[in-house]
Amino acid sequence: MTNRNIPSPVIITLSPKLLVGHCMEMSLIEDHTRLLWEKFIPKQRNISPKVSNDFYSLQIYPKGFFDSIQLHLPFFKKSLLFIS
Repeated sequence: MTNRNIPSPVIITLSPKLLVGHCMEMSLIEDHTRLLWEKFIPKQRNISPKVSNDFYSLQIYPKGFFDSIQLHLPFFKKSLLFIS
């Protein structure tokens, strides 16, 4: 049975965006997401100009990360704010 209320995905090309924030290396077993955001949130008040008050989380996984999930394999996570 197909759910007809789910829209089809659409790929769009955006103009370049400038984001600022913090970056931390972590793994699935040593998840430091809370620490990353706790460090960034207080500092975001001093960032100007902001395009919006929306926050972004970006993960950068090494090649082959999803081929065989290893809980200790490191990757980078960024907490970001859109500034232009």
